[in-house]
Amino acid sequence: MRDAVEIHVVSPEDWGRFSRLRLAALQDTPLAFGSTYEREADRTEAQWRERLGRSDGARFLASTAGEPSGIAAVYLRREERDGPGPVPELVSMWVHPAHRGWGVGRVLVDAVEGWVAGRGFAEVRLMVTADNPTAERFYERLGFTRTGHTQPLPHDPSRLEHEMVRPVP
Repeated sequence: MRDAVEIHVVSPEDWGRFSRLRLAALQDTPLAFGSTYEREADRTEAQWRERLGRSDGARFLASTAGEPSGIAAVYLRREERDGPGPVPELVSMWVHPAHRGWGVGRVLVDAVEGWVAGRGFAEVRLMVTADNPTAERFYERLGFTRTGHTQPLPHDPSRLEHEMVRPVP
């Protein structure tokens, strides 16, 4: 039987655990993120703490059997195409390979959606790279659908990202 997944809201004091998982994620699936390992590996403790202390979102760390098993974050995106208000966006989603298929991803998405709903938003959006069909199928199983918006991957403009959206229950 698989162990229960526990979710922890990350604070600046968690910078060490969070940074290790974030860097592992960037090495494991470099094309799934808008950043690179090289860009983030040299961040100082102060830079990690500042990032984790931002007030425009939340970061979550999943643990299974006491071992860190995944991360996700949500930020309030503010782009002209979104209209007058911010749009909650799920970012930095990653599950450790040893814990994939255990429900960690679903629990992380639930944590993000709880944060979104608690602030009165009706939906959550995300970007998924076009060449990551496994991730897109995962999000589709959770009820996300493509919006039709695409954009180049920030660190590799030769690749595209698709935006997906899901109403928050």
